[in-house]
Amino acid sequence: IRGRVCVSEEEWLDESGVEVSGGKDASIAVVLPRSGNGWSWTGKEYASLDLELSVPAGIHLDVSDSSGDVSIEGVASVSVKDSSGDIEINDIQGDVSIADSSGDIEVEVVGGNVTVENDSSGDIYGDRIEGGVLVMKDSSGGIRFSNVGQDFVVEKDSSGDITARDIGGDFRVLRDGSGDIRADNVKGAVETPED
Repeated sequence: IRGRVCVSEEEWLDESGVEVSGGKDASIAVVLPRSGNGWSWTGKEYASLDLELSVPAGIHLDVSDSSGDVSIEGVASVSVKDSSGDIEINDIQGDVSIADSSGDIEVEVVGGNVTVENDSSGDIYGDRIEGGVLVMKDSSGGIRFSNVGQDFVVEKDSSGDITARDIGGDFRVLRDGSGDIRADNVKGAVETPED
């Protein structure tokens, strides 16, 4: 575990750090000082911690992030809940699950399924997914997946283009608000709201 702390007040350095608990369900949590008025990133008070973790390749990660970019690669499976910032996930042996409020999502080289539970804003991009892809709810931003081994399903999309290329199973868009839908080289059935 390596971290870099940036704070506006020197005394906050002692209050910042990382808490670790071991065991079967090990956890790692970032600790930052809190002011009475909350944080103002554009004002005088700020505190942040960049965290870099190295873990064994065969474990599952459960990541919860309030702000900042997240990059994950080379683990067995991963579940991410993120409030803001871009998410990059690469080289995952099993399944990937993502719930995101804002920021772009990029997922590449996944041995299992990819599920995007919710994405409020930002583009979603995926490539080389051996299993299926399910986008449950997307509010805005484009969705583009290619080289998917099984089905690619978008349950609800409010706005933004949807592109499916080289899909091994079906491609289905159940509800779509606005934006173009494109499909190329889909081996199974293609279903869109216009059909």
